[in-house]
Amino acid sequence: MNSIRFAAIAAAALAAIASPGVRAADPEFRRDYARSAVEQVHRAEHIRTCGYLLGSGRFSPDWQAHYNWCPGAHHHEADEEGARRHEALERCEFH
Repeated sequence: MNSIRFAAIAAAALAAIASPGVRAADPEFRRDYARSAVEQVHRAEHIRTCGYLLGSGRFSPDWQAHYNWCPGAHHHEADEEGARRHEALERCEFH
């Protein structure tokens, strides 16, 4: 009985992960993500101590690259990526 319950829970978890709604493919979400990413890049460009961030994929000024990255990512991954950019900006801005 426990193995059947485990299999059912595992199947439900896999279905949730594989579900298209979990991915960040929604065009509006992608536009917002790309816009925010490029705004963070522009912020880094204007902070002298953040110059080392520029040139990495995470801090690319290419809106289309950020937009195209989203469909393969889950929403939480896209949110985490934005948070990582934010944290990097905070670190270099105040040091």
